[in-house]
Amino acid sequence: MPARVGNEEVIDFTSSLYLGFKHPSWEIGSWNSITTGKPAALFERPIDKMVGHSWSRLQGFEAGVISKSTQLLFWDVINLLSQKRRILIYKDLSIYPVVKAGLASAAHNGAHIYSFKPGDLRGLKNLIRSTLKVGFQPVILSEGWLVEKGCVAPLNGYYYLVRTYGGYLVVDDTQALGVLGKNPSRSNPYGHFGGGTFQYLGMKCSAERIISISSMAKGFGVPVAIMSSNYNWIKAFLRLSQTRVHNSSPGAAEVLAAQNARKQNRAMGESRRRHLLKNIFYFKETLRETSVDLEEHFFPVQILKNHSADYLVRLYHSLTKLGFKVLLLRKYANRSPVIGVCISSAHTTNQITRLSEAIIGFTKSHYQKV
Repeated sequence: MPARVGNEEVIDFTSSLYLGFKHPSWEIGSWNSITTGKPAALFERPIDKMVGHSWSRLQGFEAGVISKSTQLLFWDVINLLSQKRRILIYKDLSIYPVVKAGLASAAHNGAHIYSFKPGDLRGLKNLIRSTLKVGFQPVILSEGWLVEKGCVAPLNGYYYLVRTYGGYLVVDDTQALGVLGKNPSRSNPYGHFGGGTFQYLGMKCSAERIISISSMAKGFGVPVAIMSSNYNWIKAFLRLSQTRVHNSSPGAAEVLAAQNARKQNRAMGESRRRHLLKNIFYFKETLRETSVDLEEHFFPVQILKNHSADYLVRLYHSLTKLGFKVLLLRKYANRSPVIGVCISSAHTTNQITRLSEAIIGFTKSHYQKV
């Protein structure tokens, strides 16, 4: 039964299952043992390797390896880079907190860490020029899709910098995987196939200086992480990884769900992305003639901006009381509140209409009182 507030059904706009994939047990098949009970470095099931290869190809890379979480992969990658090389790390201020453990390990290994504003290519270029020491390599950490800016990161520019200075580009592409893909156009702004930001930008990913780390959990509904790069980097990672010595591969159910997600993406991914886009455009249209200000992008996480903190906090509590679940977030820069609304392909027109009406009703009432 759906959750309810009083007699009203709770309508959830907090879920990041953007395409509505859920992978019930009857759909993914059965398994003999949920886990191998062995370190991944010692034993991987054939399906683990197959899934890693399949997902990396979707993203446009030569090879890939799966893991239980992006946190494990980030820790391993940053740790390996800082152990084997003298590096300086340049991190996007908005990058997901899962990298913190890896950054702490790198700092322990002697790496200096600098921060730059999300998407600020010129600022990053100047920062590298002013701080990079002779004999050191820059490692740039960035999100693929910049949620607060509502655009993709300038990964081509970042890659030019690491190629120029002999460093590495490490990207968390969790937000974009499943949503963005090849050959975007005005009629199809997401592009095709859901391979993520590198595919969206048309980048060739055969260079070992590019490493993509993503969770399949948002776009594809699978709690499995994938690291994609070229053959040489993945081969070296499999040989040197420390987390694979202490952790088994993802469980059988998760791996079967990852395999099923690839099948579902081929069968209905394009139609679900079209429906997702339709829902987002509809949500924007319902608020277009109002004073409610949304970010000007087409991504599933829609941000209500340019309002006072008092308005946003009161709106959040009002929506909660009315049976709507939305996100109350803070901006990375000034920590001011914003409201995030996660639109998915599973939302109905009626649900979106009701949310918009609740937002409009509160807004009129709030500003009349002010």
